[in-house]
Amino acid sequence: MYHGLKFNRDGERDEIPGQTVTPCDDDSVDYYYSWGASKETEFPGLSDLLGRTLDEAFNEDRIILEAQHVRCRERPDRIFLNIANDAGPVKMMWVLDKLLHEEQASAAPLALASG
Repeated sequence: MYHGLKFNRDGERDEIPGQTVTPCDDDSVDYYYSWGASKETEFPGLSDLLGRTLDEAFNEDRIILEAQHVRCRERPDRIFLNIANDAGPVKMMWVLDKLLHEEQASAAPLALASG
């Protein structure tokens, strides 16, 4: 039986969700997700409720992500439209691309010297 949202002593929702999508190659990703609450807001059946809710949410995301992937493969010249929620991942990808470019640039002279 669902008892509704629980709140901690400060009146805040007491839960810790997390999800991460990590690319494996051009056609696959690993998708990690978790959700938990403190003992202060625990009630019988909460773990089962969280597990079922996570599975349902994951399957909704999976359907959307797989459909997006199909469209991206169909139109590799597409232009992405970023939304506010994309700001963190977009910045992370920018930093990663910059670091990879710097690493490749610094490795190029070494390859020429040893060749």
